[in-house]
Amino acid sequence: MNVSVNCQHFMNSAPGETARSLKETLALCASAGFRFFDLATEDIAFADDIAEYMAENGLQVGQSHMPYNRYKRADYADFSARVLTCAECARRLGSPLLVVHADEFDFSADSFSLDRAREFNARLFAPLADFAAKHGMRIAFENVFVEHNRQDTYRYCSRTEELLSLLEAFPRQLTGICWDSGHAKMSYGKEHVEALMRVADRVIATHIHDNYYGRDLHLPPFMGNCDWPAFMRALRSGGFDGNLSLELHYDRVPQDILPEWMCWLYRSVCRLSEM
Repeated sequence: MNVSVNCQHFMNSAPGETARSLKETLALCASAGFRFFDLATEDIAFADDIAEYMAENGLQVGQSHMPYNRYKRADYADFSARVLTCAECARRLGSPLLVVHADEFDFSADSFSLDRAREFNARLFAPLADFAAKHGMRIAFENVFVEHNRQDTYRYCSRTEELLSLLEAFPRQLTGICWDSGHAKMSYGKEHVEALMRVADRVIATHIHDNYYGRDLHLPPFMGNCDWPAFMRALRSGGFDGNLSLELHYDRVPQDILPEWMCWLYRSVCRLSEM
């Protein structure tokens, strides 16, 4: 398994410090040992520039996260165009995987049901599937979770059976699952490993992070109470040999200790890969 990271998170700076450019961030991550990245953009010229930089420095994009519209709820025609632009940028970056939140639904136009949500997402992402097929890429639908403060708007793909049902709408060779370890803990609690076991043979990408107290904290591995040995056994049971991709959100580490912190993060994911 390769060790990967969502590098764009580390463009953020600690209070009072200057934010980093993406190239500076890539160099920081690379100095800690990372060579594979979760990276996305909707700027084609920027994607071409970053692709050249990464090729010159022996770096690779292992997966790219597509935009999501659950919160902004912009016009879905505009959103679809954004998704395809992001996919084209991912292609130029050399990404083989497009990670998708398939929890979209136009609650203003229709009453929610699991069947309607499946139909909506299958139709919404059909053009992306065509794009992926044309360019030899794959789509990884991500497991999400029902947010406690938004229970009136259920999130499709919060359960494994919903993910598997959606996958049936697309050719098997074209799609799979991006298993998000923290989201699984939110949905399944102590049974998150059992949930992974049910879909392990369809997992083609990961988001790795930890949590506790039923909150989506996006902590590094070993900073929460995820059962990582059992998690890795379950992941391997399906034959997964892709990227263990670290996805952090909330920390803002001061610049003077950030290089050491990055090295520790790299070692933590390497430790997972050895389990």
